[in-house]
Amino acid sequence: MGTSRYWLAGAAGAAVLLAACSSETSSYGVRDADAPQGWSAKERYGWYRGTQGSRLVPLAWFQALEQPGSTASIADPVFLTSFGYIAPAPDDPIRLPIGFAIDRQPDKDFKVTGLRWYAGQRGDSDASVEPWLGLNCAACHTAEITHEGKPMRIDGGPGMGDFQSFIESLDKSLGETLNDPAK
Repeated sequence: MGTSRYWLAGAAGAAVLLAACSSETSSYGVRDADAPQGWSAKERYGWYRGTQGSRLVPLAWFQALEQPGSTASIADPVFLTSFGYIAPAPDDPIRLPIGFAIDRQPDKDFKVTGLRWYAGQRGDSDASVEPWLGLNCAACHTAEITHEGKPMRIDGGPGMGDFQSFIESLDKSLGETLNDPAK
């Protein structure tokens, strides 16, 4: 048996163990697997949505952008999950994949850039913070697999998200918007 077969057998064993512990669903579609990981549903949701300091683009920009070559929203969860990210639960108020986070922290401590993208942009106090979209660790380190028809969430494991393709798509969308006065 080669090394890859041992890895596959280990992964299958872990999946069976997780299946036994993760059949119930709690708030925001999070499966109740507290016993093996020691996380409450609230802590798990914090893993999925905590900002962890990542800022890609102002949230208002992201919500206004269109998919490259299309007029459909780039923020459409179906489009975003096409990059391998995990869809949000139906009752999740943040309609973005797992690990897509909204940062509402003041940027007064960003001494060099302040992360300002345009003249007059505010964000140096709690009252003037512009929300930003970013990805946190959960975007790349949360996996969901299916075993015997049941989805199982693996928090902290290797995810299937294609960050490179997502960023290339975001860049293309920004470029199309910049070069098209109608947008």
